Amino acid sequence: MTGSTMLEMELLAGLNSGQQHPLDEMINNAVLLQQAQKAGVKAPEQEVESQLEAIKSQYDEKQFKQILEANNLSEDGLKKEISDQLVINNYIQTEIEEDQLSISEDEIRDSYDQVINQQPEGEKPNFEEVKPQIKGMLRQEKMQEAKTELLKGLREDMEIEVLL
Repeated sequence: MTGSTMLEMELLAGLNSGQQHPLDEMINNAVLLQQAQKAGVKAPEQEVESQLEAIKSQYDEKQFKQILEANNLSEDGLKKEISDQLVINNYIQTEIEEDQLSISEDEIRDSYDQVINQQPEGEKPNFEEVKPQIKGMLRQEKMQEAKTELLKGLREDMEIEVLL
């Protein structure tokens, strides 16, 4: 494994450590979808179809139908899930300010240094080589933080009842 692959894996592991409980994730998606619909956010039909075709192109027709069955979905159900996710993503993009996602050179360098200092001696990736990946991961982290703050505000204003 190369140093840069190891670096990417460690950075991803660190950024993805905030795993959610599936019920919380379902509630959050329902809250976001409800707010997006209130705001009139829509999913472009062409984009829904494009994503559906991209998924279908990965399998032959038989495999695709088996996967749908295994997930208790019809093709229309999958289209609805794709559409809902696009609506949620579009809503989040309208609610999160671009300055919340800005990343400084110092943040990139600090993240690089932190991971490099934990690596064993040997081949270490050059900063410039991994800089775009680090910036992308830090942006994802900031997006997740902003989404968490958005959800916190939305959930405070709602009465959520979980019926199990």
